[in-house]
This record gives sequence, structure tokens and C-alpha cells, in this order.
Amino acid sequence: MNEVAIKDFSVEYQPTKIIINNQDQLKSAVESYANKFKGLVVTEETLADSKHARAELNKLKRSLDSRRKEIKKDYNKPLKEFEATIKSYETEIDDVNSDIDKGIKELESRQREEKRNHINKIINEMAPNYGISADEIEIEPSWLNKISNKKLVEAIAGTMKAMVDEKRKRETEEKLVRTECQAKGLDPSGWLYMLGTYNALDICKQIDDEAEQIEQRKQAEKAAKQAKLEAAKANLKKIGNKNIDKSTGEVVVEKQTVTFTLKGTKEQLDLIAKLIVKNDVEVIKATERETVLEG
Repeated sequence: MNEVAIKDFSVEYQPTKIIINNQDQLKSAVESYANKFKGLVVTEETLADSKHARAELNKLKRSLDSRRKEIKKDYNKPLKEFEATIKSYETEIDDVNSDIDKGIKELESRQREEKRNHINKIINEMAPNYGISADEIEIEPSWLNKISNKKLVEAIAGTMKAMVDEKRKRETEEKLVRTECQAKGLDPSGWLYMLGTYNALDICKQIDDEAEQIEQRKQAEKAAKQAKLEAAKANLKKIGNKNIDKSTGEVVVEKQTVTFTLKGTKEQLDLIAKLIVKNDVEVIKATERETVLEG
């Protein structure tokens, strides 16, 4: 492609001087006019003269400012013409350059899409070797840069290996947390959610602490119940084979509660139910029967 060079592009420019003819006389006249009204005190008697003075001074100022604007307009005229000329050249260049820029961007977009398709093909081919889904891999922006295919494959392989290692680590940590929860009789779901924020060993330590606190609360509740029972027993009086409450005079019968989860045939459970009724055992709570099949 032939290169276009603009040689010796220069602009002849001569700074323009702005000279005020008879400037000394103008300065003297303005000062004289200003001094004429300087120190004027506004009173009811001088109000009319004061308004006249203000009008005269404003008229003089407008006259000077009007002339300034005329000179400025003429002074800026060649600059504006020069700017318009250069901008017309720039517009002509921009019109051509815009088409070129659009073409470059369209081509680069197609190249990126082709590169993306090529990367996806490599990912689809490599993913099964690492036991992962291709959908799990996000394309890194750096992979779309101009790098050799060898380095691209190495980068993708590195990402997949890191993902596999992270999955294995996660599985190991989940198993450790589940095992610890099972040993302590706790629901693992909430503890598993903490993975990623805390490591598995720290979570297991928290599980142990929680289980210990739960056990302490159970023992405290058990001790409180036992103390309450002993206090109630101490308030009983044995008369014959009956226990009488000293406070109320009521007959008190000592009973026990126990919870079972039973599994058997319908006939076996029916027999147990009849036995409970026959022996006048109070059923505090019962669930509906659930049928299960076993080999």
C-alpha cells in the first residue's frame, strides 16, 4: 500500500496587533468622565441628577463594549475560517477512516468468534479425559489472544486439572464433615454450607463443640427432671400399697415413658397393639404405619 505523506504542511501566521489610536486621549476622557460623577452622594435632592449620571456612565460603557466586540469579531474571523478549512479536511479523513475502522472491527470480531469456536472444540475434546463436563469450563479472556495452539492447550489443561483437584478436595472435605456429623448425630447440611468459608478441620472442631454443648444441655435437662422427680417423691406418703401426695391428698401412681420405633409384619404389630390396650398402657403419641418392602 502506498503511503501518503503530507510534506511541509505549515501555516503562515502573523500575530495581529490591536492598536487603539489616541489611546492616551481616550484614557484621559474616560477618567475625566468618571471623575465627573465620582463621589456623587445620592439624596432626595440629587436623585434625578444621580439617575442621569448612571445613565450617562452606562451609555459610555456600552459604547466601549460595542466597539470591543466589533474588533474581536474581525480579529477572530481568519481563525474561524482556518478552523473550518482544517475541520473539513478532518471530516474527509474521518469518513474514509470510519469505513476502515468498521471493517477492522468486523474482521477482528469474526476472528475472535473463530478462535472461540476453536477453543470450545479443544475443551470438548479434552474434558472427558479429566472426567468433567465441557460446560463447566469458562473461556479465559487470555485464551482469545494470539498465542500458539500448544500454549492454548496447556492453559486449558491447567484449568481443567485445577478444577479436578478442587473437586476432589471438596469431595474429601464433604466426606469428612458428613462422617463427623453422623458420629455426633447432627444434620450435615448446614455444616456443608460452611465449606469454602472454613476448612473441613475447623468445621469438624465446631461440630465437636456443638455436639458437646448439646450433650451438656441434655444432661442439664435430665438432671433438672430428676431433681424435680425426687422432690415430688419426697412429698409422697406411703399408706399401705399406695403413694399419697402430702399436699393434695391425691393417690399418685409411678409410671414410666419410653419411645420405640418398631418394624415387623402387620400381624406382629397388631399383636403388640392389642397387648398395649389389654394392659391399659397409655399411648401418648403415635405415627401412622408405613409399609416397607425388604428382601
